[in-house]
Amino acid sequence: MILNQHDFYWFMADFREEAKQEAENNMRFFLETISSLDPETQKTLRTEWINRYNQARANVQ
Repeated sequence: MILNQHDFYWFMADFREEAKQEAENNMRFFLETISSLDPETQKTLRTEWINRYNQARANVQ
């Protein structure tokens, strides 16, 4: 859910400043949430996040 919201906020950030703030807040929340997990799980989730971001960017271009 966090990643879905994040993709939406970053997409909208191109159009609205408020969406950029939401994207940054969402990113901060995601990092705070996974910081308590073991390092391997953190790495996996961050990799997933990067892959989803790259996929979303490819779909927009």
